[in-house]
Amino acid sequence: MTDQTSNPPVDRIKVGNITASIWRNESDNGRWYSVVIERTFKDEATGDYKVSKSYRHGDLPFLGKAAAYAFDRVRELKAADRAETRNVV
Repeated sequence: MTDQTSNPPVDRIKVGNITASIWRNESDNGRWYSVVIERTFKDEATGDYKVSKSYRHGDLPFLGKAAAYAFDRVRELKAADRAETRNVV
């Protein structure tokens, strides 16, 4: 997993108990984005909040919305990257 202190996500989208974190990545081939989608829940035994990449039936509508919002946000970020590149050249 990426070190969140030195490289935090560029955006987080929260829908219900589902969070989509959008990460900017740089490589020799240019900039690209990845998305990590997690479910937050409270551990009843400890009272601590935890994350999971497993989803219950009731989570699926929120998962779908978070994924759709993340898709749109990545498109916006990529468009901004293209505009920035055009302005630099």
